[in-house]
Amino acid sequence: MMKKKQIRGVALVLAALLAALSLAGCSSKGKDNQTTTGATTAPAGTTAAGQSQIEKYYDYPDLSKYITLGTYKGVEYRSAAGSFSAAETLAGMKMQFDYAAQGASQSGSEVPEGLIVEVVQTPGKAKVEKGDVIEFDFDGNADGVSKETLDGMSTRNKKSADLVVGSDGMIPGFEDQLIGKPIGKKFDFTVTFPENYQTSELQGKEATFTCTIHKIGTYSITDEKVNTLTQGQLTTVAQLEDDTRKQMAQSQDMQAAYEAAYGNAKIIKLPEKEKKANADMLEAQGKSMDENSTYSRQQFLKDYTITQSWDEYVTDSVKESTSQELFVYAVAAKENMSVTAEQLTQLAQSLRDQYGMDTSVTDDQVFSYRFPGGRRSAVIYVMQGQVAQFVYENAKAV
Repeated sequence: MMKKKQIRGVALVLAALLAALSLAGCSSKGKDNQTTTGATTAPAGTTAAGQSQIEKYYDYPDLSKYITLGTYKGVEYRSAAGSFSAAETLAGMKMQFDYAAQGASQSGSEVPEGLIVEVVQTPGKAKVEKGDVIEFDFDGNADGVSKETLDGMSTRNKKSADLVVGSDGMIPGFEDQLIGKPIGKKFDFTVTFPENYQTSELQGKEATFTCTIHKIGTYSITDEKVNTLTQGQLTTVAQLEDDTRKQMAQSQDMQAAYEAAYGNAKIIKLPEKEKKANADMLEAQGKSMDENSTYSRQQFLKDYTITQSWDEYVTDSVKESTSQELFVYAVAAKENMSVTAEQLTQLAQSLRDQYGMDTSVTDDQVFSYRFPGGRRSAVIYVMQGQVAQFVYENAKAV
């Protein structure tokens, strides 16, 4: 499905370091504000298992000459919990069923009936309104794009798509064209892809879509299916709706709390060794892109709507990523956090599962495939997840 894809002009290295703060687990705040992430801590003067992985990449007995930590416990952030529409929440609920069904299928198990959610036609419903769930087919066409891209703009030879109209699941303008349309009648419309759309062929491109709506109604989510999805932890649709809103808000809230804490820190100077490591990562990425016959660092800058030159981009990215690392390790040092060998093993296995790799692929090979800086970036990724979770669970929503 031609889903909306949001791209930000961030450094390649930050894709590993900043994009996902989920490794330590995005659990809700624990009772009495206790950390519930499973982050490994060790009493002062001791070394947690696997802590050498931290020291190997960021071994500074005293970070105070590089950074002054401001307040990072008890920071305030504005919660996003009330910012999601009913349509967005419903789409989020359906996504949970889809992920669970996909996981069961990939494991070789038969997908339980309770995880299969379909569009149920509302009796007498003939035209689409905002908030409706539809089942439909679409076929997109745009001049000068490849067959592969066109195939991605169509449900031809695929199962019909479903969509909560008004959930902003498609590119801007697409869903507006569906409102008021009837069941069973083909219709055409034209929309323009965003200038920063991920697929460079489609950036700013005008495209024509032919659609046919087959059903207008809602999803077949029931209390029984909620019970199956959550293995009894939730038992009603209302509970799942409330929990979904909280989950959708949590990643934004965690990011907001983290940014508030990071903003309170003062960078005195950047360690040269880490600056060089991050610069080398970006240059290696740039060289790899230039050696690719179908891509280049200039194409990368265009795809991510970065107006700087490559050298300017590298300079700014290195400054930001190294500053982020300093903050992460300064908080970790204060709170006796460590990255354990077990956590890295678990991360490697989850990446193998994600990319369909077998156990013959070593942990370091997996890390090099996923992260620009290999194992070094993997360690920082894990640590940042722990720090972000800690900051969030000690923060205050306002």
